[in-house]
Amino acid sequence: MHWMVVMNSSLPSFLATDPDVYEHFMGRWSAHLAEPFLDFAGVQPGDRVLDVGCGTGSTSRAAAHRAPQGSVLGVDLSSAMLAVARRSAEHQLDDRELDDREL
Repeated sequence: MHWMVVMNSSLPSFLATDPDVYEHFMGRWSAHLAEPFLDFAGVQPGDRVLDVGCGTGSTSRAAAHRAPQGSVLGVDLSSAMLAVARRSAEHQLDDRELDDREL
């Protein structure tokens, strides 16, 4: 049996490097799926959460609201994504200290 991979060039490519493009394609889904994902992960009020590949921070913000006595650290390779995550967190999480550590 031979397998052949066919690439359809008519489909737009999507690379999650531009925060605005990411939010356009994925932001609404990330926000809707954050709570069910945190339910699945069993995040509780005092937990410490590490969000690897946090992107623009939707899941990190939801985890911070769910674990107010705990801590949340979102990390991402994209400084542009982290900049958006930080700005969003500053507006939504008044009492959180933001961590500047990056991978």
